[in-house]
Amino acid sequence: MAASSGRLSARLFLSAKGFAQRHPVFANSVTYGSILSVAEVMQQTIAGWEHYDWARVGRMAVIGGCAYGPLGFYWYRWLDKALPGTAKLTVMKKVIVDQCVSAPVFIAIFFTGSSIMEGKKDIFAELKDKFPQTYAASCCFWPIAQTFNFFFLPSHMRVVYVASASLVWSNFLCFMKRISVHKEEEPQSVEAAAQG
Repeated sequence: MAASSGRLSARLFLSAKGFAQRHPVFANSVTYGSILSVAEVMQQTIAGWEHYDWARVGRMAVIGGCAYGPLGFYWYRWLDKALPGTAKLTVMKKVIVDQCVSAPVFIAIFFTGSSIMEGKKDIFAELKDKFPQTYAASCCFWPIAQTFNFFFLPSHMRVVYVASASLVWSNFLCFMKRISVHKEEEPQSVEAAAQG
């Protein structure tokens, strides 16, 4: 029974791997949409929400599936062609270029895309408010994850790996989406400022 389960698991893995190689954009889109959705559900669970906000989960699926997956696939394909190989200097260049170019774009897509789908009037307000903290955290997390990515993984698996590493990162993004970066002024200080 255990041997049969092991063979079935191995066949499923090889089948999924083959599908990802034949249809990388679709595979990456599904993976990224799923990762962001799961991260949002995890954050709502951690926050202790009594009822899940499925519209919010759906917005995360749209951002992951329609933006992050396809853009990530083409970005990493271009990056591998522009900087081929796994020599230490090449990997360092890839990590720096990735952090300086794609990280700001993906953060901007996350916050502005969410704001557009939420129907906010100023779609850039949340991005302006949360970008510095989010990008600083990105600079701590992604260079380590990407160093492993560029050293050890074949190019067709890059976005799937990044999406998997993104479960942690996506939880952080969903957390940042939920919080207010600037503390609300105390009512007393507002009154004092009005009197002063």
